[in-house]
Amino acid sequence: MNIDQLKGVIAIDEEGSASQAAKRLFISQSTLSNSVASLEREVGFPIFERSNRGMRLTAQGRRLVTYARSILNFSQDILAISDSARKICRFRLVSAREEHLNKAFTAFCLAHKDDARIDISYASASVEHTIEMIYRNLADYGIICIDKPMQKQVEDHCKSRSVALRPLIDMTLEVICAADHPLMSEDDLIHSLPAFPCIAPPDYASHLFIEEVERRTGVPLKDECRRIIVADRETRLSLLSQGVGYMFGILDKNAADNWNLASRELDVRYGIYTLVSEDKKNDPLVLEFEQLHKTYTEQMQI
Repeated sequence: MNIDQLKGVIAIDEEGSASQAAKRLFISQSTLSNSVASLEREVGFPIFERSNRGMRLTAQGRRLVTYARSILNFSQDILAISDSARKICRFRLVSAREEHLNKAFTAFCLAHKDDARIDISYASASVEHTIEMIYRNLADYGIICIDKPMQKQVEDHCKSRSVALRPLIDMTLEVICAADHPLMSEDDLIHSLPAFPCIAPPDYASHLFIEEVERRTGVPLKDECRRIIVADRETRLSLLSQGVGYMFGILDKNAADNWNLASRELDVRYGIYTLVSEDKKNDPLVLEFEQLHKTYTEQMQI
């Protein structure tokens, strides 16, 4: 087993085919295929399932690739031992929500802005993709929000992936809109929602919230709710401030003041959870960001 073989299986997993992976690695497809076949003989199990649709990892292959990514990361650290100035630390954040992260992420970046040895990244993803990125060692720290009925299902999924799911804080779901929006004075808030569009980002958990509100109230919001999907947070807040529609979530004080927004609570509880792989849960950068994240998230409730 060697580093090139591990790089090969990782590339195939990410590209979905041996031909694309070979192009990425600047080697021939036959060379890559022979390398993978040799590794499969050595480990004693098939790493990939091959079909007309491409190559997918087997269950054992997924475990191998998880370890392979860690090995490659550690190999880079080993090569840098002789020159500590060359060693690059990584902190890769992934989240299905961003509203409560802005201050924490900014504070973290400011704390490390003069450290040339730290590589920092932040990506948005769905709940399922966030868990998968932590599992595949493509991210170091993940954040998801889930409602209580989903908690056991998500816990079991994380456990099967050896991903630590840690509760950060409980929240009460709010309907957010302009302070002078008609929804702020409606006696029957839930039944009034279908009259206005729901503003949400592409991978936002508002779909989850809509399902939970439906379960609690019996109001068919999913079928009747109109949606305006907007990726940019500033644009969403601007639309809300102009009375275009409403949003599910939690309103922080800065957004309320800056955009003249208001909110009303619904009888729906959900939690914000952090995700970290077993080998990263005591990483200094992970612990540092986790404390910042908790501090700023708690401030949102004040």
